[in-house]
Amino acid sequence: MDRAVIFDKKKPRFLDRFETKIIFIIVLTSLVSAICVFFSVVKEDEKAKISNLQYNAESIFQHASQFLSDELFNEVNSYEDAEKTIFKDAQRRLNITRRISNMRYLYTIKRNAEGKPVYHIDGLLSDSEDYCSPGAPVDRTILDDVNKALNGQIVLADRIKKTDHGYIYASYWPYKDKNGQVVGALGLEYDATLLVTLGGKTMLRSVIGLVIIIVVLNIIFSFLFKGITRPFHKHIAYTDVLTGINNRTAFELDKRRINRALLAYSNISMIMFDLNNLKQVNDTLGHHKGDTYIIMAGQLIEKHFGPFGITYRIGGDEFCVVSVDNDEEKLLSILEQDFSNDLFKHREIIKINGQGFFSIAYGIASFDKRINKDIHEVFIAADERMYTKKREMKKASYSSMSTPSDPEQFHKQSDTVTL
Repeated sequence: MDRAVIFDKKKPRFLDRFETKIIFIIVLTSLVSAICVFFSVVKEDEKAKISNLQYNAESIFQHASQFLSDELFNEVNSYEDAEKTIFKDAQRRLNITRRISNMRYLYTIKRNAEGKPVYHIDGLLSDSEDYCSPGAPVDRTILDDVNKALNGQIVLADRIKKTDHGYIYASYWPYKDKNGQVVGALGLEYDATLLVTLGGKTMLRSVIGLVIIIVVLNIIFSFLFKGITRPFHKHIAYTDVLTGINNRTAFELDKRRINRALLAYSNISMIMFDLNNLKQVNDTLGHHKGDTYIIMAGQLIEKHFGPFGITYRIGGDEFCVVSVDNDEEKLLSILEQDFSNDLFKHREIIKINGQGFFSIAYGIASFDKRINKDIHEVFIAADERMYTKKREMKKASYSSMSTPSDPEQFHKQSDTVTL
């Protein structure tokens, strides 16, 4: 009978710790891997965004260069020049291009007579709040990039910048006259605040979604892992390696389990078994023969009492059967008849000097709530009765050292040698 049918018991704590460590390692590995993949995707997404902005910037520069001219950079130098037709025409074109391209700013810049970078033509309308008139000094935050462009270098930003006015993407393209000299530059700024905000929200949702997926997957995996490993763990934790039956650990845990629910059973009985002469068998025939003795004893006990309870090997030569909801008289009848007869049939399995040594002493006791306070007292009582039986078997003697042919006589007299 499977002990799980009778005892709904937890795993030993060391298995819980083992499974927890394995699951923790898997969760941590999954999380680290997912984070690495996530940030790799985020990085590639950022690269794609910047690449798209750079492409748009190049297109704007190519388009704007068609209506920029050498005369424009030569004739517009100060605030007063804003009234010139050439200025107004260029400003109108820049404004149209800015609005169509959904840019915040689109403007030209040049150096003044003192060699300092100044705004040239602003693509904003003159009445706009951020409008910069011709000759106004360039903002310090963009001065480095502006100088690069005025020195002939194309500046295509590789990242979005955070400024006092929000997130922007700014790029600058030098403008050369007919002689190949840089006379100014075109600057553009995209408002990237919405892009960054949406990206941040997307990233947050992605992180939350990723965490949820990892948690769900690892919960599912933990259940699958426990379902796969639990039978193996139980086998290791609860099974005696030699006999294949339940071990002392299982016995002690089940005793505690029974103690917590004593009144739930109509009857609780314990049968203690002890192999006679095991030491002499080991010393005379070798431990391999002693192992055979133990294995055969476990098989016989399980054969007769497995259907009525759970069999445990609780010591080197000691076994115990815990039976619930079965009558003690019925169990005693099996002990004295079927079990004893089977012992007699197997008496020749272990022989020394022609004498059958296969002999097992037993004792049975049942829980009585009027006498016993816990199941351990039943265990003690069964153990004492088993040793009483063992002493009786030891004292029994017969004139001939040959094995008796009568099963009852064998059962009573089988232990004539020193135990």
